[in-house]
Amino acid sequence: MKLTEVLLQLGFKQSHYDYSLFIRGTNSDTVIVLVYADDLLITGNNDKLLCDTRIELQRKFKMKDLRELKFFLGIEFARSKKGILMCQRKYALELISEEGLGRAKLSVEVLIQYRHCPKVSHIEAALRVVRYIKEAPGLGLLIPAESTDKLVAYCDYDWGSCIASRRLVTRYLVKFGNALVSWKSKKQMTMSRSSTEVEFRSMASCAAELLGW
Repeated sequence: MKLTEVLLQLGFKQSHYDYSLFIRGTNSDTVIVLVYADDLLITGNNDKLLCDTRIELQRKFKMKDLRELKFFLGIEFARSKKGILMCQRKYALELISEEGLGRAKLSVEVLIQYRHCPKVSHIEAALRVVRYIKEAPGLGLLIPAESTDKLVAYCDYDWGSCIASRRLVTRYLVKFGNALVSWKSKKQMTMSRSSTEVEFRSMASCAAELLGW
C-alpha cells in the first residue's frame, strides 16, 4: 500500500486490469513499473525519466538496482539485435534435475517413484512433457526489435475435443506485430446448441481479452 501511494504521488496511474502495473506518460515518453512482491521491474523509452524514477523511489525505499533485466519471475531475458528472447531454461533444467532425469534415460520406472498410483496414460503424458523439456530447455518467446503498431488476434474452437468430458474448447491468441503477447485455451462448462454459438463464444472471449475486460 505504501508503494502504491508513493507511485501515485509520483504521477503514475495504476492499471485497472492489473493492479501490479503502473504507467506514467508525458507526451511520447513512457515509464512502466511492474510490481511483484518486493521486486520491481522498471522500463520505458526515456533514459532520463527512468533514472529520475529510480532516484525518487530510492529516496522513499531501501532499494538495490540490478540494472539490465536478466531474470524475473522465473523467466530469463537475453538481448540481441533481433530483439529480446524470453525463456525458462534455468527453471526447466532445475525441474529435470529435481526429477532425477539429468543423466538418466527417460523411463516409466523413474516417474513412478514420484507419483501415487498413476495410470498408463498419465505416465505417457508425463514422459512426453519431460522429454520435450529436456530436449529443448532454451525454447522461448522472441519479442522482435522492429517497431510496430499492428495488433492482430486469432480465435477458433474444437467441438467436443476434451476427451474426458467431451466439452468444447475455445482458444485465442493475440500478437503485437510479430510478438506473441497473449494466448488462452478454455474448456467451456456449458454446452452449446450449434457451431455458430460456439464461434460467437470464441470471438467474445478474444474481444474481451483485447479490451481488457
